[in-house]
Amino acid sequence: MRSKEKLRDYYLEERVRATISIIEKVYDKKNVVITDLGCGDGRATTEIIARLSTKFIIDKFYAVDLKPNKELQHKYSFVEIIMHDFNFPGLSINDKSVDIVYSLETIEHLYNPDTFLEEISRILKPGGLLIITTVNMLAWYNRFLFLLGSLPVHYEVSSKGKYGRFKILEKGAPVGHIRVFSPKALKEMFDDLGFKVVDIIGLQFIYKPPLSYIDKLFKKIPNWSSAFLIAAIKR
Repeated sequence: MRSKEKLRDYYLEERVRATISIIEKVYDKKNVVITDLGCGDGRATTEIIARLSTKFIIDKFYAVDLKPNKELQHKYSFVEIIMHDFNFPGLSINDKSVDIVYSLETIEHLYNPDTFLEEISRILKPGGLLIITTVNMLAWYNRFLFLLGSLPVHYEVSSKGKYGRFKILEKGAPVGHIRVFSPKALKEMFDDLGFKVVDIIGLQFIYKPPLSYIDKLFKKIPNWSSAFLIAAIKR
C-alpha cells in the first residue's frame, strides 16, 4: 500500500505531467515568460522548470503565492518571487508581458475567482496560454452523494469541520475549498473573458485501490472526473 506522502506525490506528478504535456503541444515559441500562480512550497514549480528547460528558454519565471517558497529565487536566476493575495487585483506583473500562466489546484480556494482570472487576462500576451487544474464539483462520486443526502467531497461549508457529509467522509481537517467548479462553468468564465478553450482533460483524485480503478476510468470523461485541467488561449 502506498504511503500518504507517495500518494501526495502522485497527485502532484499527474498535474505537473498534464501541464507540461499541454504546453509542449500548444506552445511553439522558444523563449518564454512563465507565471506560476499558487507556487506554494515550490515542488511543482521545480519540476515544471526542470522539464520545460529542456525544450524552452525561460527568460523569466514569476512564482506567485500568498506564502511562496523564497528559496526558488536563490535556486534559479530567472525566478522572481511575488507575494500576492489572488482575491485582489494589483499583481505586480506588467500588462501583456507573460506567455504562459498556469495555476494548479488554487482557484477553488479563492473568494474572488473573477478577479483572479481578470488579472491573468491582464498579464497574458495575446495568444498566451492559460492552464488551470482544479477539483470537479460534478465528480462521479459527488453525483451519487447528492442523491444520498451528503454534501460533495470537494465542497466545504466551514473552516472548522467537514459538516454535512457521511461519517466516513468527515475525517481530516477542511482544506479550504470555497468555490468549486465544473468544466462547463469554468469554460463559460473563460469565454466571457475572451479566452478560447483548446483542451479539457480529466484528472484523478483517488489513488488507493479499489476506488482508484473507478476514478481512473472516469478521468476519461472530464465532466465526471474527480478533477480536471482546462487550457485556453487568450484571443
